[in-house]
Amino acid sequence: MKNENFKIDNNLLWIGGGVLVAAALGTGLWYYRKKKREKADDGYATTTSGQSKQASSGFRCTSNTYPLALGTCHPDVEILQRALKKKGAVLGRTGKNRDGVDGQFGRITATNAKKYFGRDSFSATDIQNLK
Repeated sequence: MKNENFKIDNNLLWIGGGVLVAAALGTGLWYYRKKKREKADDGYATTTSGQSKQASSGFRCTSNTYPLALGTCHPDVEILQRALKKKGAVLGRTGKNRDGVDGQFGRITATNAKKYFGRDSFSATDIQNLK
């Protein structure tokens, strides 16, 4: 004896399946684009072997000695940048931890140094006082 009360039309199954497939594809495309945008904004170049060195930002090291000023690349710039981070400065997403601490005294570091410390050039004594 067949149960005639419960019937599902084949067309309804095809329509429901199509809606589910379209929703899954749409969600996958949205997620892919979201990740692609995040990766493009992280400040790193990508290669087939993964992330490589920092993408070109136009920054050029013009000095590696004191006084620390715009254009200086020096390990003590990281001390300055960490002090700026403690004060609440937003330094971008460069550096090994993507927190803006990269040892490069660039435009963002100079702007924040002027804002939080009132100066844009630092001597060795100034950096020692920040430790």
